[in-house]
Amino acid sequence: MHYMQNINISNVYQEGLFIQPSSLETRLSFADMDDKIEVAAKVLTEDGHYGATYELCCADYLNAIEIAEIMTKVFGKKIKPILYLKN
Repeated sequence: MHYMQNINISNVYQEGLFIQPSSLETRLSFADMDDKIEVAAKVLTEDGHYGATYELCCADYLNAIEIAEIMTKVFGKKIKPILYLKN
């Protein structure tokens, strides 16, 4: 799972690159940190959550190639997925 906030959409658009630290074929679920904060606040302040478990990620498991294809359609310009390798 990744947080959507880890993607700098402005940079992706400007550079045309969707840079990922893991294999481009790795399927991941993305979640919005604000949504998790909202759920945590409810669990901490409302009754009825003791012992409960919640899956806080989306149902889609997309890889970087698929995400770049979606971004390409949305942005109207080619977005290339690339693997970030630190030397």
